[in-house]
Amino acid sequence: MDYWDVERYEDATERIKDAESALEDARDHHTVAVDRFERVDETEIDLELIDDARSDMADLDDAITGLAPLLAGTREMSRGFQALFTGLDEFVEERWNTAASDLDEASTRFGSAEDRFRDGEETAPVEMRSDFIDLTCMSGHFSDAARHYRDAANAADEEDWDTFEARVDAGEAALEASGDCEL
Repeated sequence: MDYWDVERYEDATERIKDAESALEDARDHHTVAVDRFERVDETEIDLELIDDARSDMADLDDAITGLAPLLAGTREMSRGFQALFTGLDEFVEERWNTAASDLDEASTRFGSAEDRFRDGEETAPVEMRSDFIDLTCMSGHFSDAARHYRDAANAADEEDWDTFEARVDAGEAALEASGDCEL
């Protein structure tokens, strides 16, 4: 998220890919640990320690399960921001076709992020659920904003200025609404 603050979306995407790889490694190690733990001779170990270890392993499994959609959604958000800001730059320069293409990609990326976050709402540990809900909210508004600006660019290309103004207003409203999502 720090990369987002300084608009380094490609760097954010690369760091997220690294985190996803590390998460897969952690998932593999966790699976091996659970398998080995299940073969422990309970007669040689304090039962309270076994119960504590089982609880810790379940918590770790929940965290791994919750992080996967968080990372995937965040990766899509980073790619969406990159396309959104590129599209908005093209929009300001009145390169309507290029802007529309970039903004369409942004809307798609944000829509994908929204889906991943929404899926994560179901599987996330309780302490992460509100973050997923907030990110679902935010990515949905960004998707809407990009779609509205895409439609405005298409309208401008066709010199339909009434539709252009209405879509720009809707895009601005969607961007503003994204700020209402807590995080």
